[in-house]
Amino acid sequence: MRILLTADWHIGVTHHGVVDEDGRNSRLVDLEATLSQMVDIALERRVDLFVCAGDIFHTNRPTPEDQRIFWRLLSRLQREKIQSRFIIGNHDYNSKLGASHALKLFMDVLPEDSCVRIYDETSWEHFDDKGLIVCYFPYRGVEPEWRRRVSGGDEKVAVVCHSHLEGAVVGAEPFEIKDDNVTRFSSLPVDYILAGHFHKPQTLSTQPLAIYPGSPQCVDFNERKDEKRVVILDTDTGEYESEPLSIRKFVQIDLDSTCSIDDVDLSDVDGAVVKINIAVDADQAKSFDEAGLRDRLASAGAQNVTAINLNVDRGSNIRDVHIKLDNSLTDNFKRFMSSKEYGDISDDVLKRGLEIIESCRQPS
Repeated sequence: MRILLTADWHIGVTHHGVVDEDGRNSRLVDLEATLSQMVDIALERRVDLFVCAGDIFHTNRPTPEDQRIFWRLLSRLQREKIQSRFIIGNHDYNSKLGASHALKLFMDVLPEDSCVRIYDETSWEHFDDKGLIVCYFPYRGVEPEWRRRVSGGDEKVAVVCHSHLEGAVVGAEPFEIKDDNVTRFSSLPVDYILAGHFHKPQTLSTQPLAIYPGSPQCVDFNERKDEKRVVILDTDTGEYESEPLSIRKFVQIDLDSTCSIDDVDLSDVDGAVVKINIAVDADQAKSFDEAGLRDRLASAGAQNVTAINLNVDRGSNIRDVHIKLDNSLTDNFKRFMSSKEYGDISDDVLKRGLEIIESCRQPS
């Protein structure tokens, strides 16, 4: 049985986007195109099951546009008759008593005979003709009765979960789930653990096989170097492979001791979302030209320049211990001036300062 695994779509992320001509945020347009790629891959690879392991939406209150994107995806999966399964993740979940989570509406409107199913409770599904049992273990689901449900048969067992698995690299995702036993996956009587929640793609184990496919789009710049992919698993052989996704790049340019961009810095920005970090001293900062930098990036084809951060090192200010309140203002000013360099105008600055001090002493 061939399974396509994906997770952590986060429909609704719009930061770092621009408004397209039709009024839609470019991040939503990009993500919908990526979701369409996934269906294309499912058809090309003739997968038996399309699985998304949670965090379909970025919040549990998706906007109407977010919901339409998901509904169009579900509608296509139904038209193509692709068996598809979704579980809720922590971003989809609603902790308020009696409140609906982000996927509840879709569970209500899907027909009973749909090839698409959404799980918000722990559930089991037997694919007898494929020799596979699948446990869907959504966020806040009741812990499965592993031994009772999977003992005594020759079927392979897979669990689809949205969890913090032991040994996983968190990546950029700030939320951790520590209150479920799937974190200790190595002791489970299963063959495959197909997990969502952490955005960094990773394989944690081969016995049992434990996989995070990772997020399909960069949620932020922390993910800019991660491979964006889906995973195709053959449960008969245990072999799996990554299928890369074509996505918009996130490019971070770090400039040290200069405010200028070299041509080599521009080699990868065409069509990308770009951020620049500049670290310079106070003198170098005088050449900072934000408008010029933005124009240069736009000319190189950047889709959006989301931020230009200027970090100026002004050095340490060490107080002269010989400048004291007990001293005269004139003496303190002269000592202060001796520690500064004003070039050819130093004498003029000193003279003018002393004149100002003297004028302040004159009665009005």
